[in-house]
Amino acid sequence: MAEAIINIYKRNGALLGYFRDPKISQLGDDEYEIHGVFHQADGYLASKLDFNPQSLPYWAEITGASGVKHTQLTNVYVQRGRQPATITGLGS
Repeated sequence: MAEAIINIYKRNGALLGYFRDPKISQLGDDEYEIHGVFHQADGYLASKLDFNPQSLPYWAEITGASGVKHTQLTNVYVQRGRQPATITGLGS
Protein backbone atom coordinates (compact mmCIF):
# COMPACT_ATOMS: atom_id res chain seq x y z
CA MET A 1 0.00 0.00 0.00
CA ALA A 2 1.35 3.43 -0.95
CA GLU A 3 1.89 5.95 1.77
CA ALA A 4 -0.24 9.08 1.63
CA ILE A 5 1.61 12.35 1.15
CA ILE A 6 -0.10 15.71 1.32
CA ASN A 7 2.04 18.60 0.14
CA ILE A 8 1.02 22.07 1.32
CA TYR A 9 1.89 24.98 -0.96
CA LYS A 10 1.89 28.73 -0.51
CA ARG A 11 -0.19 30.82 -2.88
CA ASN A 12 2.95 31.55 -4.97
CA GLY A 13 3.52 27.81 -5.50
CA ALA A 14 6.42 27.38 -3.05
CA LEU A 15 6.30 24.21 -0.94
CA LEU A 16 5.50 25.02 2.70
CA GLY A 17 5.79 21.43 3.91
CA TYR A 18 4.00 18.11 3.95
CA PHE A 19 2.10 15.50 5.93
CA ARG A 20 3.13 11.83 5.63
CA ASP A 21 0.32 9.33 6.27
CA PRO A 22 -2.01 11.78 8.03
CA LYS A 23 -5.54 11.10 9.20
CA ILE A 24 -7.90 12.40 6.50
CA SER A 25 -11.52 13.09 7.44
CA GLN A 26 -14.18 14.11 4.96
CA LEU A 27 -16.44 16.67 6.63
CA GLY A 28 -18.84 17.20 3.74
CA ASP A 29 -19.02 16.46 0.02
CA ASP A 30 -15.90 18.51 -0.76
CA GLU A 31 -14.49 19.54 2.63
CA TYR A 32 -11.59 17.73 4.29
CA GLU A 33 -9.71 17.86 7.58
CA ILE A 34 -6.09 16.69 7.61
CA HIS A 35 -4.52 15.83 10.97
CA GLY A 36 -1.00 14.55 11.54
CA VAL A 37 2.67 15.30 11.93
CA PHE A 38 3.74 18.18 9.70
CA HIS A 39 7.20 18.27 8.14
CA GLN A 40 8.85 21.43 6.83
CA ALA A 41 9.87 21.54 3.16
CA ASP A 42 13.44 20.57 4.16
CA GLY A 43 12.15 17.35 5.79
CA TYR A 44 12.56 18.39 9.42
CA LEU A 45 9.63 18.20 11.80
CA ALA A 46 8.00 21.55 12.39
CA SER A 47 7.64 22.32 16.08
CA LYS A 48 4.89 24.77 15.22
CA LEU A 49 3.27 25.53 11.88
CA ASP A 50 3.60 29.29 11.55
CA PHE A 51 1.64 30.88 8.78
CA ASN A 52 1.81 34.20 7.01
CA PRO A 53 -1.66 35.72 6.50
CA GLN A 54 -0.44 37.39 3.31
CA SER A 55 0.22 34.00 1.69
CA LEU A 56 -3.17 32.54 2.65
CA PRO A 57 -5.03 30.58 1.62
CA TYR A 58 -2.69 27.68 0.97
CA TRP A 59 -3.45 24.84 -1.41
CA ALA A 60 -2.63 21.14 -1.15
CA GLU A 61 -1.84 18.20 -3.38
CA ILE A 62 -2.84 14.69 -2.25
CA THR A 63 -1.03 11.56 -3.47
CA GLY A 64 -1.36 7.94 -2.40
CA ALA A 65 -4.42 8.42 -0.18
CA SER A 66 -7.09 5.75 -0.49
CA GLY A 67 -10.77 6.65 -0.26
CA VAL A 68 -10.22 10.32 -1.15
CA LYS A 69 -11.92 11.45 -4.34
CA HIS A 70 -9.94 14.70 -4.76
CA THR A 71 -6.25 15.12 -5.60
CA GLN A 72 -6.09 18.83 -4.79
CA LEU A 73 -7.46 21.01 -2.02
CA THR A 74 -8.03 24.74 -2.27
CA ASN A 75 -8.76 27.26 0.47
CA VAL A 76 -6.46 25.40 2.87
CA TYR A 77 -6.25 26.98 6.32
CA VAL A 78 -4.36 26.00 9.45
CA GLN A 79 -6.74 25.07 12.28
CA ARG A 80 -4.07 23.93 14.75
CA GLY A 81 -0.43 24.92 14.28
CA ARG A 82 1.21 22.86 17.04
CA GLN A 83 2.09 19.22 16.44
CA PRO A 84 0.14 17.23 15.51
CA ALA A 85 -1.09 19.92 13.10
CA THR A 86 -4.60 20.19 11.65
CA ILE A 87 -5.65 21.88 8.41
CA THR A 88 -8.90 22.08 6.49
CA GLY A 89 -9.51 22.56 2.77
CA LEU A 90 -11.98 22.17 -0.07
CA GLY A 91 -11.58 19.48 -2.71
CA SER A 92 -11.17 20.61 -6.30
